[in-house]
Amino acid sequence: MTSTLKIDTVTTLDGTGNITFSRPIVADISNVTGILPAISGAALTNLPAGGYTELGVAATTSGSSSTIGSIPAGVKTVLIIWNKISCTGAAEVNMQLGDSGGLETSGYLSNNHKHTTSSGHYHQFADTAHFGITDGGGGADPFATVMNLTRSASGVNDWVVTWICYQSTEPAQTMGCGMKTLSGELTQIAVITNGTFDAGNWNAYYQ
Repeated sequence: MTSTLKIDTVTTLDGTGNITFSRPIVADISNVTGILPAISGAALTNLPAGGYTELGVAATTSGSSSTIGSIPAGVKTVLIIWNKISCTGAAEVNMQLGDSGGLETSGYLSNNHKHTTSSGHYHQFADTAHFGITDGGGGADPFATVMNLTRSASGVNDWVVTWICYQSTEPAQTMGCGMKTLSGELTQIAVITNGTFDAGNWNAYYQ
């Protein structure tokens, strides 16, 4: 179907009545790489990496140590979640890092501040044998914790950690940070206690 448009008069801003049509600019994107809309229906390429990958849930229902391993080489960040971890009596619950040679039991640098709601006071504690997350609680005193473990730079084994932990019965909140240099690639993380676990679990995710 063909249509005809008839225009009697054209008035332009310059008063000449002349209209100029410019040739459209067509860019050659055949050699462009990166994220481009897949107009052709082909799959997109060079998309950013996805989010966290779950390592798996580990129980803290018995014993004094619970480990999550199989952390792949080159990981930059590990997110750690404690879910209602508790012990049979008053006991500390802390964290250690390890490589292919096992869990490391020295060289941890950290500081933890505890605020007790009932008394409103702060106190500090630390230990070079692990990251000191809690300084002990009553029996059946579940802890809920979020930790971020981050490699300081690609290709090195220096790890920086921050955490916040809720202790239900006092109630209390602990906040801390620290660092640890491993002898090799991070392959495992352990939640440990100087008592006996009786409930809860924890999980870890990496990027």
